[in-house]
Amino acid sequence: MYLVNPPRTTARKEAKVLPPMEAYLKDLFMVRLSPESKMVSLASKQVQRLPWSDPAQECGQLVIKYMLKACRKGRYKAVGAVAAVAEKLKRAKPEISVRLTDAVLEELQWALEHPNVRDQQRTIVYARLLGEMLRVGLIPASLAFEELYKFIDLGHEIPLALRESSENYSAEAEDAAASGSMPKPKFMAAGGDISQPIAEDEEMGEDGEGEGAGLHDEDEQSAGPEKPAVVAVSKHSKYDPRVPTPLDSPNSPFRISLVCTVLENASAVLVSASNKGKLGAFLAAFQRYLFTKDTLPTEVEFNLLDVFDVIDSRWKEKAGGGRNRGKKTSDATGFTRYQTWIDAHNATVAVEEAQFLSKQRAEARLLAQAGVVPAGDASVSVAGTEELDELDDDMAIVSDDEDEASIDDERSLNSADDM
Repeated sequence: MYLVNPPRTTARKEAKVLPPMEAYLKDLFMVRLSPESKMVSLASKQVQRLPWSDPAQECGQLVIKYMLKACRKGRYKAVGAVAAVAEKLKRAKPEISVRLTDAVLEELQWALEHPNVRDQQRTIVYARLLGEMLRVGLIPASLAFEELYKFIDLGHEIPLALRESSENYSAEAEDAAASGSMPKPKFMAAGGDISQPIAEDEEMGEDGEGEGAGLHDEDEQSAGPEKPAVVAVSKHSKYDPRVPTPLDSPNSPFRISLVCTVLENASAVLVSASNKGKLGAFLAAFQRYLFTKDTLPTEVEFNLLDVFDVIDSRWKEKAGGGRNRGKKTSDATGFTRYQTWIDAHNATVAVEEAQFLSKQRAEARLLAQAGVVPAGDASVSVAGTEELDELDDDMAIVSDDEDEASIDDERSLNSADDM
């Protein structure tokens, strides 16, 4: 039939003809770029030879365009190579690092504010690029922690009505404690009946139930479901994962994948003496966020466990290495893995309270130095300073002077090597 009456042939689309410089950048980043040091050095030198003095060429915009395109449509290893090239150009062309960081943060912000299944793989690539940029030293760790908190907090802002209800409930609880009665519940814990996680090596019976499960079925049916604990939001908290939002449904594991991607690629930098306290505080908040999810897909759960194992091993290495070698430290067991939602919630609230008191104490000191408040009044105006010091020691929020000195020495050595 097709020999007698062939189908209509549509006109082929003509290949887009790119300008010479744009075609060269496309070939350089999307075809030739590889993570080898020679290729990274060659790509950085070729970018520096572009006509940067001519504003009409828009060299910076074109370079960023094909850097991001190489990450999205290029090879898997191109993401680390792009970050390495940007780090090489940090001194000669600081515009590249600024543009690249701004573009990645904008893409991540857009993906969080407009969640779409179609864009999830694209966003995962940008999260991996963010981790690679932190690994090569293109961005500070503070910016990475800010993005990590944004992944689990955006959309879960505590509304004013809920905050007022929690304050009223706390006041009623204090009054009821004296009378021996219980106040009316207003805000339940996430998940309701979360009491303990399933053991990883739990043996299952033939019928799919754990050993001894059938012995307690009748008792559980007679006792009925356990009521969830009533936990009011903290007055020092701005976000709470129990607050529902259409941007992050309880059965969506996308934000967990973003966090795991960043931690997987930047764990070597985040698990350090200067960042261990901040990382421990974030992991507590992240575990509290995990308890609010109904279920996790198998691949996400395995990826999460792998990331936790990597961080745990690096945590133990840092605890046993350096000047602490041969000494018994409390960090030898790795970071804290909380068994219940309430434990992770209490740890997160303790960190937020310590940060609030630290900020309040710093403001009081500044006012005393400026002469607005007498030094004696400033010292007594901040309540709980001794408790704050204990929290700082336990959670290691503020790094030691030795760690800060070591960081300054490393920066000075790096600057000396660059010169």
